[in-house]
Amino acid sequence: MRKIPYLVGIATLITGLLAVGLAVTRDHWWTEVSGAKIVYNGKNSPRSKLYVSKDNDYYIIDLTQADDLSELYVVNSRTNEVGLDFKSRLIKLPGYIYSRDYPVKTVLAGTEKAYPYAKVAVTDQNIELSIDSQHKINVSF
Repeated sequence: MRKIPYLVGIATLITGLLAVGLAVTRDHWWTEVSGAKIVYNGKNSPRSKLYVSKDNDYYIIDLTQADDLSELYVVNSRTNEVGLDFKSRLIKLPGYIYSRDYPVKTVLAGTEKAYPYAKVAVTDQNIELSIDSQHKINVSF
């Protein structure tokens, strides 16, 4: 009979630690945008996904399932900048991406290090990303 209060105490402690951990890292969790339509080079890309940060300032476009371009792009909607992520810093889960860093550390596109001709335009429900003349991404959500 003494085991029951002990087990309840352990379960309460674990639940409390999980709640504190989630509260402390809430900015690190990105939610998948359901119903997002991603068009890559004029073709629908149903296996690609869009994730949004808690504050709606950052988006992750996941093209890791695309045929010839396997990348994760991080879009800053405030500055209209796009960057390539450090994939090892992101953990994919069903419906979520967890980032070890917030904001996500990226190599900014449009620089000598990554896609020097990249351009991005973000509106309330659309992201247009042009990596170069051969790679164009349009996301509506």
